[in-house]
Amino acid sequence: MSTEAFGGAAALYLPLVCIMAYLVSGHLGIYGVQVNGQIKHLR
Repeated sequence: MSTEAFGGAAALYLPLVCIMAYLVSGHLGIYGVQVNGQIKHLR
């Protein structure tokens, strides 16, 4: 869906942006009051 929204040239960067957003969001994500049922990172 993001390729359709941003075009084919952005398709190379979108996976990198998704991975970076996942790593930056931390264990609880962007919503501090959200109840998580599972751990995000397996250690």
